[in-house]
Amino acid sequence: MIEPVLKYPGGKRKQLDFFRRIFPKNATCFVDAMTGSASVALGMSQYHAGEVRLNELNPDVIGLYAAIRVNSSAVVIEYRAMRDAYLACETLTQKESLYLQWREIIRSNAAGNTDAFGRAAAAFLACNFTGFNGLVRVNQRGIFNVPFGQRKGMPDLTSRISVLGAFLQRPNIQLHGGDFAAVTEGVDVTGWVIYYDPPYAGDKGFRDYTKERFPWEEQVRLLHCARDLAARGATAFISNAGVKDILDLYAGVGTLHRLTAPRAINRDGDGRGNVPEVVLEIHPC
Repeated sequence: MIEPVLKYPGGKRKQLDFFRRIFPKNATCFVDAMTGSASVALGMSQYHAGEVRLNELNPDVIGLYAAIRVNSSAVVIEYRAMRDAYLACETLTQKESLYLQWREIIRSNAAGNTDAFGRAAAAFLACNFTGFNGLVRVNQRGIFNVPFGQRKGMPDLTSRISVLGAFLQRPNIQLHGGDFAAVTEGVDVTGWVIYYDPPYAGDKGFRDYTKERFPWEEQVRLLHCARDLAARGATAFISNAGVKDILDLYAGVGTLHRLTAPRAINRDGDGRGNVPEVVLEIHPC
């Protein structure tokens, strides 16, 4: 299986067996409309010989995948240099100084300094593994603002980056950077499978994923989008928190799968541990 390169709170690697059971096989197109770490798309890649669309609104995340696709070797070289420098630091103060330098590279790239495209991708990976809890968070101007996580080490990602680069260069793989609805607009979606993994309702800690945030109105719009796709011939899936508001929103729509998932990060201590989640499955009408 192809391993994700990003450490992601709320990633779905531990739920892949569940998704393999419920996702239709051999879809004409598989869309991971809110890709994140891409754990679902990568975990399901062996089942989809057709087109695969990875869509991500966060520009740092989709920029990482674009850089790896264009030149994974360059990203590996930059990341190795950053890792070597980090591991050579003798104190956390020195490591934090490096972290802040990498964060500025990400910010410079977001401001339009595309000369550092591959370096910014490596810096984003470095910050992902040394920042606070592996968060991907931006301020209201869209600028990456995760604080230092006081991590002592950094993993060797050479193999993961190289394997992901080969996957992203396959002719059936498309990268899209935009709104979750835009990736399926104006096309025939008959036989498609579309998966959505939005910021969870009621999860105050993870709404700052993009500068647009993800208020309740977006949860409603997402459901309308998924129902529209089913009416057009696709099968849509939405992961979300198993909270009352979501259960009420999804009531009477499709098939609701209930499961629990480990959650190590939450502002509220009661929200850690095994927490209830749901996956809504909507078949073509």
